[in-house]
Amino acid sequence: MQHRPHDEHCQNHHRQCSNADVTALHRHPNRAAHLHFIVKARGYDTLITHIFDPDCPFLAEDTVFGVKNSLIADFVKVDDAEQAAAVGLPSPFWSVNWDFVLARKDQVGRSPA
Repeated sequence: MQHRPHDEHCQNHHRQCSNADVTALHRHPNRAAHLHFIVKARGYDTLITHIFDPDCPFLAEDTVFGVKNSLIADFVKVDDAEQAAAVGLPSPFWSVNWDFVLARKDQVGRSPA
């Protein structure tokens, strides 16, 4: 990714609820900065998830209560023109490593989704 998620989205990222709805709940309409993923592989259940930027000021008060500690990622700024060129991005860019674990479709005894 080229920019850190909260740089562009954290301040004004709104969900499909009105300001009146969140005001009535004494909350703001801002989501914590996050990236969505859909991970598919033949023979496995599809995983739909997201990861969050640990430096977003809305992390502790996400409007839809979607933040879990296990979904907070470590974004690293990479200021290396050679590495940037290798992945087709301008320098600097932000990088994150994340392991996605998929459940086999035929896995017995797994928890329901």
